[in-house]
Amino acid sequence: MHHAFTMGSTIIKGGVMEFKFTEEQLMFRDSVYRYGKEQIAPLCEAADLKGEFSPEIWGKLASYGILGLPFPEELGGGGADIVSCCLAGEALGHAGVDGGTLLAWGAHTYLCAHNIYTFGNEEQKKKYIPKLANSEWIGCMGLTEPGSGSLEFGHLRMYLKLNLDRHTYNLL
Repeated sequence: MHHAFTMGSTIIKGGVMEFKFTEEQLMFRDSVYRYGKEQIAPLCEAADLKGEFSPEIWGKLASYGILGLPFPEELGGGGADIVSCCLAGEALGHAGVDGGTLLAWGAHTYLCAHNIYTFGNEEQKKKYIPKLANSEWIGCMGLTEPGSGSLEFGHLRMYLKLNLDRHTYNLL
């Protein structure tokens, strides 16, 4: 049953707003659900029990285009709208893909790659987005706040150590 999917496109008819998915969005959601249930979910329990990140699962997400969904095709992405991206996440969760994998996908695609796409220059976009979209690289995001943060990380301090060819960030 797909009754859990409640977000959708806004259609205004006679002054009344109706929230409906397009036919293409529904077909996409259903195909992601089937792929997740058949190809990814069966691998999740073993990875979860081992407490390990699964490169096999990650590769399957990439091969189906999930890692690059919101990015333009010329950068190796799928060119999907935001509603379709949300539907993909919901469909994968509904299919039984574990929360850890979905959180990793979110951090990779939205906290890392999307920030590069939104705030990076053209050279950075061309350098990073294709490799993040095809799983050659795995993205993440680091967050520090001087003298604050969570209980576990509140004691961290960040400094910049300049190397000849690149910047190296170290946490103390």
